[in-house]
Formats: sequence, structure tokens, C-alpha cells
Amino acid sequence: MDMKTTMKILSMLVILITSGQLTFASETPKVEVKPLAGKNAMLEINDAENATLEITLQNKSGEIVYYSLTEPETEKYQQVYDLSNYKTGTYDLIVTSNNVVTEHQLTIADNQVSLGEKQMTQQPFFSYSDEDDILRIAYLNFPGEKVKLKVYDGNELIYNKALDNSFSVNEGLNLSKLQAGQYEVVLAAGSKKFAYPVTIR
Repeated sequence: MDMKTTMKILSMLVILITSGQLTFASETPKVEVKPLAGKNAMLEINDAENATLEITLQNKSGEIVYYSLTEPETEKYQQVYDLSNYKTGTYDLIVTSNNVVTEHQLTIADNQVSLGEKQMTQQPFFSYSDEDDILRIAYLNFPGEKVKLKVYDGNELIYNKALDNSFSVNEGLNLSKLQAGQYEVVLAAGSKKFAYPVTIR
């Protein structure tokens, strides 16, 4: 990677850090999960007005068992989930809003729901230039999770690479050898997956 590209990515990271601090401080809905009686849990989100909430429940195999996309009209969003139809085990409840991902770990067992770890993550920054066919990715890996970069042509995985799991992950991917068409680039960090569509002309 040349010096110019390195400086460009470092500049993007500075912007990400700055905007990330602003987002965490003022614009991010506050997400909490509360266990209730039986196999029930309440998802409570404050400062949710004018935010698009993407709510995903997935098992430890990465299979999505529940998905919802909603735009609350009030500042406080509350939803009670009956989890009695889900198998005993550990799940990740992932709420994405305003480029921030909040992830709660839930365990369903013995007619109750218990809470595990909670993590907040900033979504990665993707930038593609068809002038040089380079896709650039910058990601602040707050939890220090394993990170992988994947490229799909439809449902076919055509590229898979493990990235450095340091705090700041930077990657430049040359897509010049791909044929014209639609592709999906996925950055997988722990149990989270961030997708970015790319059109090659």
C-alpha cells in the first residue's frame, strides 16, 4: 500500500473516530434489554424518534431467527418478545441504528431468559472508486473481534480473507479483475455482518 493510500485511510479513520464520538454522545438511541417472567424479554430503546431500527436475533451458528426493520414515531420504543418458541441456547440480539450496532447476548434456558455481555460497535466505512477499482474499508474494532472480508457474486463466495483484528482495521481490495456485474462485500466481525453492494461496470 503506498503512502498516499495510507494517508487517505488514516484520514478516514480520524473522521470515523470524530463522528463516532459525536454519534455515541448525542444521536445514538440507548438500547437496553430486560428479562421478564418466563421466556420473555423487553427491548427498550430511548431517543429512538426519527431513527431507523434494524433488529436481528441470531443463534450462535449465525442463523437469523428474527428480523425487523422499524421507524419509531415516538422517542421511546418498547417491545416485549416471547422467546418460548426458540430452542434452549445462546443468542445475539443486535440493534443497528445511526451507524452504531448494539449487541446483547441472551441465553434461553430453564423457563427464563438471562443476559450476558453487551457491546457497542461503529459500522465500518466502505468506499469504492471505479477510477482505480479499489474498495477501501476502515473499521474501528472496539471489541477486538476476529474480522473477515468476503466478496459474493450472487450466493457464491468468491473471496474470503481474515483481516488483522487490531483496534483499527484498514484494507484496500483491488476489484479490477472482476467481470461487470453486481457484487456484495461483507465485513464479518464476530457475530456481526456488514454488507456493501458494489457495481462493476
